[in-house]
Amino acid sequence: MIVRRVGVLVAVVVFAAGAVGCGMVGDGADRRVRLPAALPADLPLPETAVLRSARDLGSKGLNLVFETEAPVAAVAARLRLRLEAGGWVLLSEATVERAVFWSYRKEGRSVALGISRTGEVTVVGVAYQGSASAREGDQG
Repeated sequence: MIVRRVGVLVAVVVFAAGAVGCGMVGDGADRRVRLPAALPADLPLPETAVLRSARDLGSKGLNLVFETEAPVAAVAARLRLRLEAGGWVLLSEATVERAVFWSYRKEGRSVALGISRTGEVTVVGVAYQGSASAREGDQG
């Protein structure tokens, strides 16, 4: 259930970011967005990408949106390699035209990623959910 909910959230984040036009890499819209303090150190993030949005949702997790000029296949291959090398276990994957979606699990935590091409930009959406013990008392 959590995986499905997180996967849907990433799909919404990725496509919403493309629809609202977060800005193009290098277009002068490079505003500084900081990674949330709650982000675990063992979660690989896209390299050479600009962080466009970061939301700490407390017990509901973290949502991040990145943009890069790198092609979807290159970003996806590198992230997959780093996730699996770090002990994250693939739960689900889907590939559609110009986009890939995955969910991974590690030690009771989950992450869902959506990587898609919007114009000249590759958008990477990341939805992270901590362990159930970290969310104790959360009913939603």
